[in-house]
Amino acid sequence: MRPHPILPLLALALGACTDATNVPVDDAAVDQGPIVDPDSGPVPDAGPPPDMAPPPDMAPPRPAFVEVELAPRRSLYALDAEVQVEATVFDRFGAPMPAEAIRYDVAPSVVGAIDGEGVLTFSGEGPATVLACAGEICGRAAVFVDDGPPTLLVESPERGAILNGAGGDTLTVSGTATDSAGPVTVRVNGAEAEVDADGRFEVAIPAIFGVNRIEVTADDGVQPQPTYDVRDVLWAAEYAGVDPDGVTIEGAASLRVDQALLDTDELVGVPVEGGELRAADVAQVLDILVQLVQLDSLLGDPQIAEGEPLDLLIAGVDLGRPDVEMMFTAEGLELFLVLPAVTVETEGQLIIEDEAIDLNGSIIAGLAAFARVDIDFAAPAEGAPEELAITVGDVQVNLESVRGRYANETANALVDSLGTLLGNIVRDLARDLIAGLITDQLPALLDSALDSVLGTIADIPLQFDTGIAGVPPLDLSLQITPAGLVLERATLMQLVLDARVQHPGPVEAPHPDPGVPVLSSPMWVEVQGDGIGASMRLALLNGLLHEVWRTRLLNISPPLPDDLSGVLGDVVLDARTPPVLVPAPLGSAFPLQVQIGDLRMSTQAAGAEAADVYAISLAVGAGIAVDGAQIALEVADEPDVDVVLLQQGQDFPLLNATALRGLLLRVVWPMVQDALGEGLAFGVDPIAVDPAALAEYAPRLLGLTIAPGFEGAPRIDRGRISLEGGLEIGLTIAPAAGIEMPPPEDMPPEDMPPE
Repeated sequence: MRPHPILPLLALALGACTDATNVPVDDAAVDQGPIVDPDSGPVPDAGPPPDMAPPPDMAPPRPAFVEVELAPRRSLYALDAEVQVEATVFDRFGAPMPAEAIRYDVAPSVVGAIDGEGVLTFSGEGPATVLACAGEICGRAAVFVDDGPPTLLVESPERGAILNGAGGDTLTVSGTATDSAGPVTVRVNGAEAEVDADGRFEVAIPAIFGVNRIEVTADDGVQPQPTYDVRDVLWAAEYAGVDPDGVTIEGAASLRVDQALLDTDELVGVPVEGGELRAADVAQVLDILVQLVQLDSLLGDPQIAEGEPLDLLIAGVDLGRPDVEMMFTAEGLELFLVLPAVTVETEGQLIIEDEAIDLNGSIIAGLAAFARVDIDFAAPAEGAPEELAITVGDVQVNLESVRGRYANETANALVDSLGTLLGNIVRDLARDLIAGLITDQLPALLDSALDSVLGTIADIPLQFDTGIAGVPPLDLSLQITPAGLVLERATLMQLVLDARVQHPGPVEAPHPDPGVPVLSSPMWVEVQGDGIGASMRLALLNGLLHEVWRTRLLNISPPLPDDLSGVLGDVVLDARTPPVLVPAPLGSAFPLQVQIGDLRMSTQAAGAEAADVYAISLAVGAGIAVDGAQIALEVADEPDVDVVLLQQGQDFPLLNATALRGLLLRVVWPMVQDALGEGLAFGVDPIAVDPAALAEYAPRLLGLTIAPGFEGAPRIDRGRISLEGGLEIGLTIAPAAGIEMPPPEDMPPEDMPPE
């Protein structure tokens, strides 16, 4: 049966359409530009059409398509690569035609050429098409040539730079990015930067307090990974200057005493047998001390009068239970003291008209006293620093009542009557005793307590042993001194404190050092509370971190475990910038973050020509732990670690990213964690006021301690850490004279309930 006449035409049409890569092309079209797929990627060569049996009446076979093969086949070729090109011609039935002549070419020709052996060499970068033609039928294969990733040079800022706010609150990032294939896309921290015709770029990015990580990428659109550079810089608006022996942070802290601590609704009685007493506020302490006062020293000669008509001896004075009120003023304190029953024991007689009136008994007086207490700074000597000074002025004592307690009614009447000799003597005596009490004892009490508090915080040791061979123990001291005073009437008293971190001798920073980064100003605004408050600036803690860094505690060669020492050789750490404490990013589990930027680590393998050098960035969450008056920095167990390889001493880095992180967490981080935690732990123990300062007036007072206690989580806001709490005041009282206490072995146990 003969085939239908249309079948040969249909077969010819099918043969012409079996491979979209094989099309008739004239010579002029070869140099008009590359023939590439829309996605600029290589196109797989089309295979031959299905086998077909030629009709018996067809013409001799002609080329129908050309198959092109490249060896090796790559999606991206380097400029110096050599590629073998092979082509096979097929007729429309899929039969090879080895006798057909093949013409090779590359479009565009500036990218490469194919020699007589079919070897393709490249002379330029970019996309191109390899053409193999048999007559007018051509096969093709797409290639892409790139001579490597772009060249990226970040000129500013330098890695590990310490920058300030002199240029505003931005960081300028500049450099060049070039690629022989054409334009490069540069991104700084993810944002695209404008690149000029010479490849230069310069952008300003916001600066934040602390370590700023700058990531720059250059992408030519060809390489699977862009060229990458990262660097850490430390930025603060300003820095506190250091000296060879340490650093002083002005306005580093604040101590606040609220009016509530002067007010009390609960009186404390002093038992005659003495013992341990507790007071929760200053008013209670003053109440107890007034009860303990013995005014013998204020009496002078107890023989008030001798002879006729009056013979009078003061045998003793008892102030009774006082009512004490105090209030802050703009200059200091106002003290209101009510003594409703001052008892004066007397001995003697009064002779009136040859009659002797017995004065063996007592006089009961009611007095009200007022005193103004000024608190201010004064220079104790020429050239000496100013100190807080307490002075009492404007003392007023009013005798509100007086009565005699004598067996003789005439004596009682003479005490009560105005203008009598005995009445005037009693009134003057009572006034003088209370005025002397306020003028002499009150300043002694306040001075002693203030000296004890300020003396305790004046020099707080910060010492610990790293336990690392060759690294000396940390030996610092924190010195806190008063620098300013704020008083608000009936509200609060605030003492602004300077702090100094002191070395035992001169030290030198391991790298250029502009000082301690400062986040907040030394100006304080306090809000009234209901006890005491303490606040500190982050600058104080950063001053401690900075001076730990200056001791070179982070510039060491830590010992390695046995399983690593033979592999790594020596590991050397070099902290290029000091650690810094900053507010944590929003949403963090911790309120603060400790950052160490550009911590260099180098290690050299046996046989390597040079060391591998890494730049490490550490960031770890931190909080403030408070126990009474002890404060410590607590850091998370594991930091976030970023690593950049800066120098490679052999064909392959000694440590990959996973191994390096493991080394950091196993060897380096515990050491850094100890340095941060131990170096930032400080506080004060209960403050002991020397009772000797009050022994003249209150000999029964054997001990007085003041223990500030802070409760709850610290509040961190605007670069300040604030604590709220109260005072626990303990007094040790001796038994009153004439009271015989049982021996200790006869005393009941403290935990035994009374009968």
